[in-house]
Amino acid sequence: MKTCSKTSFKKWINDVRRAYRRMPEIKDKIAYYESQLDGYHAVAYDSVRVKTFGNAQERKLLFTIQKIQDEQKKLKALESITETHKLFAGSLDDDSKNILDYIVLTNLKPLEVCLRMNIKRARYYHCLDVTMKKWRLYNNMKNAL
Repeated sequence: MKTCSKTSFKKWINDVRRAYRRMPEIKDKIAYYESQLDGYHAVAYDSVRVKTFGNAQERKLLFTIQKIQDEQKKLKALESITETHKLFAGSLDDDSKNILDYIVLTNLKPLEVCLRMNIKRARYYHCLDVTMKKWRLYNNMKNAL
């Protein structure tokens, strides 16, 4: 039984695509929540005045801080996925790296990738096969640690 099949490679590719797609969205959310905190960082908002406001203000402040922390956790997980992709891509030869980048960063079909890279389809599938084999080894070593 294979532990890292073609479907798990495709799942990893989809995870990397999703991570690259969602990172700007999450960064925007963090910036939005941090902009909501700007009023709380003002000099007028001190510990004496907190008691005069009420629980609604404190709850809103805690809610915003919790949302920032949640989004930062998500961002850290996505950055981990993209960092894994960059490390793995760095271990590949030029053609395999370019093919992997085309697969991850664009939605081009294999024939279009071949035309852009000026290679034959046999070379494309050979590089893809080598990439999948290296990914299996990389993934198995990563899981073993």
